[in-house]
Amino acid sequence: MGMISIYQTSDGRILRTDEIGEDETPDLETGEAYLDGEYDGAQYYVVAGVATDRPQLVDDDDILTLPADGVTVLTIPLINGTTVFYGDTETVSSGSESLQVRSAITGDFVFQISPPWPYVEAEITVTSDAV
Repeated sequence: MGMISIYQTSDGRILRTDEIGEDETPDLETGEAYLDGEYDGAQYYVVAGVATDRPQLVDDDDILTLPADGVTVLTIPLINGTTVFYGDTETVSSGSESLQVRSAITGDFVFQISPPWPYVEAEITVTSDAV
């Protein structure tokens, strides 16, 4: 018995994992294939039949700080089609845009970054500190 990961052949998106017996053949839908091993689709996708780390546009483990001077701008590059959420505000990039953050007040600002497939979604916090 062993674990397999089933993915879409069109874009490498891992759909599910399954356990199969030694002489079993997995049930696949049209446009699906599998590879040996258990891979989390939130972290991996399949390129040329190999499980590959999904790229990160921004790393949500990064500590981003900004002086609360109202002048300094923190720039985070985006790619075409990235959606940025801040509270109830939603913005979609349509070219070589970037997320630019500037603040005159102290505090934490949380952004949800949702880039197109296969990039990993992220939540980033920008901390604006007193000057």
